[in-house]
Amino acid sequence: MRRTLPVLLLLSGFGPFTCEDPQLEDARRLLDEGKPAQAIEALPEADAPEVHFARAVAELSQGKAEEGRSSLDQVQRGLADRAAEGVDGPWAALQARLAFARGLVALKAEDWPTAQVELLRALALNPEDEDARWNLELAWYHAHPPCPLREDDHEPDNTHKDAPPWAEDKSKERLLCPANEDWYRLDLQEGAMLYAGLTGEIIQPAGEVDQTREVHFALYAPEGGAPVDEDTVGEEGAQVGVDRINQTGAWALRVWGPGHAEFKYTVRVDVVPPCPVDDKLEENDSAGEARALEDGQQAGLKACPSDPDWYKIAVPAKEGRQVTLLFDPERGPLAATITDEIGLESLAEGRAHRGGIAFKIPAKEEAQTVLLHVATETEQENLYAINLQKSDDQGKNQPQDQDKQDQDKQDQPQDQDKQDKDKQEDQKDEPKPKDQQEQQMKQITEALDEQSENPQLKKALKQLKVLPELEDY
Repeated sequence: MRRTLPVLLLLSGFGPFTCEDPQLEDARRLLDEGKPAQAIEALPEADAPEVHFARAVAELSQGKAEEGRSSLDQVQRGLADRAAEGVDGPWAALQARLAFARGLVALKAEDWPTAQVELLRALALNPEDEDARWNLELAWYHAHPPCPLREDDHEPDNTHKDAPPWAEDKSKERLLCPANEDWYRLDLQEGAMLYAGLTGEIIQPAGEVDQTREVHFALYAPEGGAPVDEDTVGEEGAQVGVDRINQTGAWALRVWGPGHAEFKYTVRVDVVPPCPVDDKLEENDSAGEARALEDGQQAGLKACPSDPDWYKIAVPAKEGRQVTLLFDPERGPLAATITDEIGLESLAEGRAHRGGIAFKIPAKEEAQTVLLHVATETEQENLYAINLQKSDDQGKNQPQDQDKQDQDKQDQPQDQDKQDKDKQEDQKDEPKPKDQQEQQMKQITEALDEQSENPQLKKALKQLKVLPELEDY
């Protein structure tokens, strides 16, 4: 909680004056009696630093900050004029009181840097001024508050029981203090998917030597106990999650770890709701309602049991397309088919691998429209992504001047044929450009098939950002 700043304008007894005027003395007496309005009326019209200072004290006592600052500026101008003219007087004492007053005004405005500068100047002019010393410490404290004061807008959050709900605006640039831990509550439904990420950096408090911190990130079920998933923050942060929430309730995320450094961090949470009882929110449950796909990747899609998804792919003339369906088969297998525009005839056989299913749509002379049908093979829902890319296959038509190009080749010297033949032999074992993408897919598939699990895919799926246009929402 922010500390309430007390009223600090203790400016009575502001030192001797060279302007010995009875009206000024009356004004000083009224100020001492707590009558600032009468003091202003009693002031003389003289343009003297002492008069302007008394007026500033009266105005600041009435809460007139702008007028008070203006009068203090007049005091500074007057002192500069006296110094330039060589006029003798107790100007150092008045300069010290001026710096003290400016420091208090800055404190009231919560301008901590200015307050420190002015109060340091007051102490330099009068090292015995304990009021200036105390207020300087107060200004430094507010300019460099301890860690709990800089992150207390989220407190209490130090235990599972006290964990406040996670909210995007309350999870950015958070501060984990030394010997502290932060908790976040997630109200989740059974059957939902959850992926959470933590990123951050170690920061060093002002005036502290280099400190270290090891930070952990964990997910807990509603009943607590051991973490359901846990990770340690590294260069790429930390990630936790579950493919299926097994009970409805208040789950929790915990950020903690040993060390004395502060940790500035952000928590990102992606929740995919469970499959709905009805599918009124969907618009692609049949071939006639197929959703159009554009080139690129569509992530955060969800397949539900007895709830097929249809997508429309428009392929321009003389172009082919590569379609890859990415999902985690360990969670639940999916089936996919490329069909004609009305969804009756199967047009392409997919090649299954541990990361999903890949299809190749050959190029044709005319534009074509095909459909992609996706469905679960079991009663288990699954998250998936679709990657649609232009393939290297082109139409077979040659340009009109192709005959001329072929004739030019025939007119080349005979040794050119030998060079071409040698070059073809050298490149015989190399994949052709149009087959390079397929070759890469084959290599990736073979690498994935060698593993009993698929950590790369699992990590990729964890990093998929849930888009606002998620189906089944």
